[in-house]
Amino acid sequence: MFPAMKSLPTTNILLSVGSWLPVNLGLTQNAIDSQMSTHHIFFITGVFLEFLFYALAAFWLARQPVTTNQQGRLLCGIWLITLLSGIIFLLAPATLSRDIYVYAGYGRVMVTHHANPYFVPLSNYPKDPFIPLDDWNSALSAYGPVWLLVCAAGSLVSGGNALSYILFYRSLGLLLHAGNTYLIWRMLHKTHTSPRTATVGTLLYGWNPLALQESIMGGHNDTSMVFCLLLGLWLCQWYDQRQHEREQWFTTGYGYLPAIVAFTLAALIKFTCLPVIGLFIIWLCFTQMPFSKDRNINRKLLLSIPWSRILRMIAMSTLVTIMLLALFYLPFWVGHSWEAIRDSFTSPPSAHEAYGSIEEAIDNWLAVHKQSHTTFLLAIGNSHTFWQTLTIIGIVCTLVCGAVWLWYQPTPQTLTRTILLMFSAMLTTTPWFFPWYVLWLISLAIASFSERRTHSGRALFIFAVVFSFTANAIYLFSNYAPLGNWTGWVALTTIGPPILLSLCSLLLPIPQRHEQAIL
Repeated sequence: MFPAMKSLPTTNILLSVGSWLPVNLGLTQNAIDSQMSTHHIFFITGVFLEFLFYALAAFWLARQPVTTNQQGRLLCGIWLITLLSGIIFLLAPATLSRDIYVYAGYGRVMVTHHANPYFVPLSNYPKDPFIPLDDWNSALSAYGPVWLLVCAAGSLVSGGNALSYILFYRSLGLLLHAGNTYLIWRMLHKTHTSPRTATVGTLLYGWNPLALQESIMGGHNDTSMVFCLLLGLWLCQWYDQRQHEREQWFTTGYGYLPAIVAFTLAALIKFTCLPVIGLFIIWLCFTQMPFSKDRNINRKLLLSIPWSRILRMIAMSTLVTIMLLALFYLPFWVGHSWEAIRDSFTSPPSAHEAYGSIEEAIDNWLAVHKQSHTTFLLAIGNSHTFWQTLTIIGIVCTLVCGAVWLWYQPTPQTLTRTILLMFSAMLTTTPWFFPWYVLWLISLAIASFSERRTHSGRALFIFAVVFSFTANAIYLFSNYAPLGNWTGWVALTTIGPPILLSLCSLLLPIPQRHEQAIL
């Protein structure tokens, strides 16, 4: 719970809603362990009920005859409940992480102490009142410079008031969640799907419990990254449409540059978006090629490819990306050695530690079973380098697979699915995982909701939606008896069900029904 939230008049009202629940179910003799495990069980139960209501609402809406006239009323209802739910999460006195105070720490390093959070941690200022609140006060910033500028703005607005920081980042999260929901609706609307499909897609993101919980209550910067990512994909649709309409500035000019700017801004919030820029450039090149229907390469095709235009696009996209990276990073790097700059990337905990991942589960398992026989597989699985390498291999493989997809179908929808596949592979093997990372998947899966009529689109959609539910299992295993720690097979409670269900969906046939009879 955020103690600072106690001063809000709404806190007692919200706390009274669950006051009838028992504080301790007597799960173990240790009072603290039993009480904490009780809270975790009630939380997971609440999440299950949220997802049950979410699924029933989507199922009901999916079977309503949504016409263009009815769509407006349904969207108003969806937006109303989205905003009301968002306000409840904004004012909730509880929290699942203290990342807001981490962001506050970065902002205070810059604004209050006039230092650089890439090279100076908050712990260098032991009298700062936020040190007890910031769990990562001794760590350097692991985020991009665009997010550090947001942190600086938050510190300028909030000063030394802890409650102001909470309201600032939660309000920003609510605003961005609404923005992401709107962008998804616009993207689905642009794909010329039925009004029902666009309406259900809007509900699927706007009401998703994980998206509401982590975007608003958690105030995580992943929501900002997702906004830039969705904005870039929407601009890809915009560019693709204008290109097909043969508008000169888009066919021979620089109409693709707004999208590259949006993708680069996403990478400047979290560097995990850097591979997206590569996928975008591949897509951009393939959109310029005069493909035949069978996509076969022959001498005539090679001679007709506008190589000069493609090379100019690659050069301009690369140049804009480098210029933006330099524009935002150089002010933080000036006056520091290359060794110090390198250490600013490798010293954060996410670069060398494990959390919420299969690696951490294996590590905890080995710590518990020290005397037991350790197999070679477990020994390898306990290697941080192994999992980092596996993640990189997964990214490279999905980039290659995505390039093949884009070769055969260079559309914005295919680009969205390709990015979704890459992030899915990344979060499956990454050593450092938190539930709010699934925001990357759920946003892209719903943005490509119209592609669920393909095996790959359906499998990726199922993976993301199920993962948005099972990722909450991390909160259940927090080293309190009798639930225990994140260890061994427990890790499969998050990633196991989405992988299994998505693989099963690949074996099922796609029903061939008319668009008007389905979503």
